[in-house]
Amino acid sequence: MDDTTKIPESVAPDGGPSQPFAPVAPDGSDDPYSEESGTEQLVAVWFPGELLSNDPDMAGWDLKGQRFWDDVGFGSSWGLYSDLPQTATAAELAGEIAASRSVPVSRVEVTEDPEGFVIASVGAEGQPSHRKGPWTFPLFRVLIRPKAVGSEEAHA
Repeated sequence: MDDTTKIPESVAPDGGPSQPFAPVAPDGSDDPYSEESGTEQLVAVWFPGELLSNDPDMAGWDLKGQRFWDDVGFGSSWGLYSDLPQTATAAELAGEIAASRSVPVSRVEVTEDPEGFVIASVGAEGQPSHRKGPWTFPLFRVLIRPKAVGSEEAHA
């Protein structure tokens, strides 16, 4: 997906409209959501437990840092963040993510990526455990904006 792609679903926890997800510049030079501001860019991805671990009880939503996901995907570690169903909406995920934060947030924006993510195959080719896909699973872009320290909003 390129930077100009329009994404159809973008909601805040209250169900109101949200700003479209804005990708970070590779060099960070024009990144309006810098580490200095405390804004986090994450992805909420469906972990297909039955497919990847042969255990349907291991299925659920995982949160990964945007850059980690772009570079590594699930990587060698993952954790179930939520037991919302695979059909969860952006609004459901936004509410759960906002409620789970250890510091106050002013806004959690969750935007569905219409393409999701694709797993082409599982296991090494030629091995009995090898399975050929593709399988497509849901992926949401998450932007967490913290409440400003000392603001009335932070003390509400």
